[in-house]
Amino acid sequence: APGYNGASEKGVLSLGHGSNHTYNNFASDFTVEVGNGNPAAVGVRYIGHNNASIQRVTVTSPSRAGRVGLVIGGFVNPTQYESGYANMVQDVSVNGFDTGIRISPGDNGTVAFDNISLSSQNTYGMLVQSGTAAVNDLTSSQSGN
Repeated sequence: APGYNGASEKGVLSLGHGSNHTYNNFASDFTVEVGNGNPAAVGVRYIGHNNASIQRVTVTSPSRAGRVGLVIGGFVNPTQYESGYANMVQDVSVNGFDTGIRISPGDNGTVAFDNISLSSQNTYGMLVQSGTAAVNDLTSSQSGN
């Protein structure tokens, strides 16, 4: 799709943006599927603060293409990061992509993960670039390239 094959990442679904404007940002019960030919795609870009959560979500790329399945935090603009604080990520499955889940640079908060399933990633199942991750019940099934 246009915009999903360049060098810059682009979210298929972006939930939350801007500094500290995502209090109580709750997202649940949905599936995002990234189709073929979208190597710069991010399935879900999520930012939340203070009692925020993302639950019962599936993000999939059947062709294993796409940059990241789920990104926590990220850029507001080229010089400012947006952090996520006190997030709960629960009952989430990511299939495919280069990286399954990434906590982006600049995120100095804590993200709690519970009942996470990662499969068929090309590079990383989970990549914590900044902040703290508390993980319970993580399943990673990687077949290699």
